[in-house]
Amino acid sequence: MRMLDAIKPKNPVEAARAEVAKLMASEAHWSQTERQRRAELTEAQLATGGEMLDLEPEALMAASRASAARIRELSDDVATATRAVEAARARRREMIPVVWKAEASTLLSQAAKLRQDSEKHKARADELRQALEDFEDCPFAVAPSQDLMVGNLPVRGQRLPISQRLLNEAAELERRATQLVNQRIVDRGELTAHSADALVAAITGDPMRIGPTLLSIYDWCAEVSAAERSRRSRIPEHASNHVPLSAPMTFKLYWEGAAIIRRSRVVVAPVLEPFDRRNYVQAIAG
Repeated sequence: MRMLDAIKPKNPVEAARAEVAKLMASEAHWSQTERQRRAELTEAQLATGGEMLDLEPEALMAASRASAARIRELSDDVATATRAVEAARARRREMIPVVWKAEASTLLSQAAKLRQDSEKHKARADELRQALEDFEDCPFAVAPSQDLMVGNLPVRGQRLPISQRLLNEAAELERRATQLVNQRIVDRGELTAHSADALVAAITGDPMRIGPTLLSIYDWCAEVSAAERSRRSRIPEHASNHVPLSAPMTFKLYWEGAAIIRRSRVVVAPVLEPFDRRNYVQAIAG
């Protein structure tokens, strides 16, 4: 039985969400591959022929051809990884609404079942009411909802027939289903973290949202970190706004349309004297 449960197909919602998560994992994998290959390519391009000056001409030509081949190989790897990232992001953007449609379909199925139950319940209630009217020889009707008093507070009484309550529940599920299919993909937001890795982990942890590309996050963090270190190095140690180079940085990342925007910045917690009431120093970058 456990084996049968293990191979039991997932429901549409689980399957769609699993596909979105799989695409996010694929994007993260190829992003890390692109980052690694790009670093190796830069290193290979910077490795000029200084170490080959003492080689004989034939050995020099062989080494040069090997270096060129390695650069071409790494360039191809970078291009392949870039395309894979773009494909995974595009497919994930397509799959996110599929999740919502699957969830909406589930809600609509539940609503349809509630409406069927309501009809059956009402039919049975009508039969019982008819039997009671025949027995008492007088008509009966559902009493209107009345306000009940709890202490000095009026509380709306919940005296709706079960059939009507079922219809109300169905209507609420249908409303939620409509909201699901009409919502838009979220491709904007903000995050705060102490490292690029932490920002990337937060982005990959929410596959239903389209964030900046992971490489753009690493590049942005490297850029603003370098700018902040340069800013600190220019401030004299005796200055009131001096911040040690080793002081931690906090990255505040903002994005719209899956692109990092200029509001993003580094917030630096300085080392303060007891009498200094400043809370932080902000370094605007970009």
